[in-house]
Amino acid sequence: MAETSQDGWAAYPVGTPSKKKNWVNPDCQQFSTVAHVTHVNSALELMRVGGIRPQLIYDESRLNTQRILVVWLSPNDWSGAGGFRYGNVAFDLDLDALVAGKNCYWVGVMDYKPRACRILITDTDRSGELLPYDPGAGDGPWWKSEKAGRHYWNGHYCLELMLEGEVPLSAVRELRFVDHHAKRCSIDHTTCRDKGHDRATGAARLLAGGCDRRLLGRCAELWVGEDGSPKPSLEFAWERLHAKLCAGIGAWDGAVTATHDRAPAVARAGLGTLCDQSKEDRKALFGLFDSEGSAVEAVAAVIEHDLDLKHGVLARTFD
Repeated sequence: MAETSQDGWAAYPVGTPSKKKNWVNPDCQQFSTVAHVTHVNSALELMRVGGIRPQLIYDESRLNTQRILVVWLSPNDWSGAGGFRYGNVAFDLDLDALVAGKNCYWVGVMDYKPRACRILITDTDRSGELLPYDPGAGDGPWWKSEKAGRHYWNGHYCLELMLEGEVPLSAVRELRFVDHHAKRCSIDHTTCRDKGHDRATGAARLLAGGCDRRLLGRCAELWVGEDGSPKPSLEFAWERLHAKLCAGIGAWDGAVTATHDRAPAVARAGLGTLCDQSKEDRKALFGLFDSEGSAVEAVAAVIEHDLDLKHGVLARTFD
């Protein structure tokens, strides 16, 4: 399915803001953030390298022969359509900070259902290759009202912003979790192991994998606020992780207590099996604890250690 720029952006204009309370016109939806949504393992890699790295464009975009590297971003919410094709983990970015001082260019439209309008955001002058796009003009699928200081997009279409350049994780406004579509996947719907996972499963797996791979401390700002308290991302992920840790484990006949010197190693290894969806290995490892309480306490302790939280914060707040 080839991308076309022949229609131009005038075929997909933003409408007018609603004047009715509690109503948003579908063709004029306000937004201030855009998200990069990805799978759990990809999100763990982003945590490892400290940023969202741009990649080559592999579909039938007119840019795929120019070796332009981009980060895909969008305000679209696919919750009402059965979930996201892109994964369970959403990194929200401030739109104004993202586009400040940058150039915008019209790339074209992919004939998906709904159609996907693509705009390139870059520091590079590409006016010799692409048509400059002015969000302030108000004649396309993305409009910034200078008077109101607000961004709007035409929700009848999918708005895809292609950012040329890397995004540091320090620029992420919020870490969120979303449902993965049960049948569709942007990578490979036939082999995707995350397909159909709800946001709770994605959150639990990301927190578990981040702890097992010792990545939480590298991006603590995603999980902990400036005042040292857990962010909503950590609250949600810990609640879901807590519920999944010991599911299906029968007898607790191990010898490892929460304060045993081997407890941290067993806890991390157990978290790794949860992230990797190794059900029997998870049962075997957490079964080494003498009780469910010991297992949960040991897991909470290693997460608190990695995020430099006070001991007992997770248990007191979410248990």
